[in-house]
Amino acid sequence: MIDVIPAMPPTEVIARKLVACGLDRAAVSVTWEAESEGALIVIRRDAAVSAGQFSCIRDAAGVEFVAFDDKAMGSAYDAYADDLARPRMLAEATAVVTKLGLIEAFPKRADYRDLRDYGRELERHCGLKPGSALRVTGQTLAFDPSRKSDGMAFATRYEKLFAAIMYATATGDLNGFDLIGNDIAGSR
Repeated sequence: MIDVIPAMPPTEVIARKLVACGLDRAAVSVTWEAESEGALIVIRRDAAVSAGQFSCIRDAAGVEFVAFDDKAMGSAYDAYADDLARPRMLAEATAVVTKLGLIEAFPKRADYRDLRDYGRELERHCGLKPGSALRVTGQTLAFDPSRKSDGMAFATRYEKLFAAIMYATATGDLNGFDLIGNDIAGSR
């Protein structure tokens, strides 16, 4: 008779990989989140993570969400992950803005006095009235257009703007973007 070894739950596989990265198992929580159909990895302060472990943590986590109790370490990890994703994101965003005819004379942030002026130029470049969809909130641009009931017309109207925002973010010209929901902003 052959003994069958039961499969290890994915959360335990991830936890073991994180331990192999040098993290203390007691300082790592890996739980399955039914809503997102994925794992949530929380690394507590007492895990004593260093930036040198980020590559191993990323490999262990795969596509799963990683959060840190230590906000500074979490920000550093997010920046690391963003840097890894940037070349792919830039290639994808470049392909989209090229397909939509936006790549030529694309506005550069450095050419504008402030974020408000840059946002207005992005709108103009995408064929929209300046000031009609973007506004500055703090150090970011927020998408806050007038509310329309026709979802397809809305999506078509702002397709170029979303592509431009993705491209500006991928190039590093835009370091923050928010979506204002109907329930937050109300109708204009």
